[in-house]
Parts: sequence; structure tokens; C-alpha cells
Amino acid sequence: MKENAMIKADENSSQSLFDQANDAWDRGENEKAFELLHLAANQGEIYAYNTIGYFLDEGVGVPQNKDMALLWYKKAAKNKDICAFMNIGVLYRNLGNLKRASYWFLKALHNGDGDAAIALAKIFIHKGTKQSRAQAVKYLNMSLESDNVMSDTHDEARRILKQINS
Repeated sequence: MKENAMIKADENSSQSLFDQANDAWDRGENEKAFELLHLAANQGEIYAYNTIGYFLDEGVGVPQNKDMALLWYKKAAKNKDICAFMNIGVLYRNLGNLKRASYWFLKALHNGDGDAAIALAKIFIHKGTKQSRAQAVKYLNMSLESDNVMSDTHDEARRILKQINS
């Protein structure tokens, strides 16, 4: 097992490095979690890629670095991590690049992430045209029909539809 100057994974544990990282994160040991995630990624744990991206994106236990976050998210996306598709879309949306954000939200939606539909709807609402409003309604309805969404997404979609229709 690779030893790091900052951390050494528990060699006697039957837990994977990824699980150890998540446990450390749950305990608030963010720097330790980040190091364990890197060890896991170096051993081929593809789900660690997206989480490393998130740590860098949000500055969890490490300095915030959007460029490095994007690299890790894209590495995860190459391995078909649906969460990474959504995270890339959010990152681009937050940077103001709605065209790239839409591309990644569509990719997430086509791979089964129903929350991506509401993210797309919000982009179309932002455009403010009659045609974009119709697109927004289409995506909001898709969100309502999806079983693969976060718990509050259906409520949010209903609220936005009500605002559009009033």
C-alpha cells in the first residue's frame, strides 16, 4: 500500500480506501478524507474521481480550485459517473457558461439523472423567450415524471410550473 507523508491508510481494515475516505469525511476529517480519496483514485477507484472533484470545487479540506475540480470531474465522466455529468454542468452554470452547462445537464439527463431536467428548465427560464418557456415546461414535466430525483425536486418543479403558468 502506498504511504503518504500526511496519511497512511489503515492496512488492517477490510474497508476500501474509498469507504475509509467517506467515513473520515463524515467525521469532519476532511484533509484525511482527501488524502484517502487520492490513494483510492491511484488504485483505480473510479468513484473517488468525482468526490475529489467535489472537494476541490467546494474547497473541502483543500484550497478551492475550480480548474482542478473540472479535471477530476471530467476524469469521472469518462468513466460514466452520472454524478460527474451533473457536477460539471453545475460548475459551468456557476461560471456563467450556460451552453456548456446545458450540454452536461443533457448528458446527465440522458443517463438517468432526473434532477438534470430541472437544471435545464432553469436555464431555459433564464433565456426569457416564449419558445424557451415552452422548453422549460417540457423539462419541468420530465422532472416530475422521473423517479430518479432528490427528495425536494418534485416540489420545486411544481412550484416553478405554477409560477410560469400564473
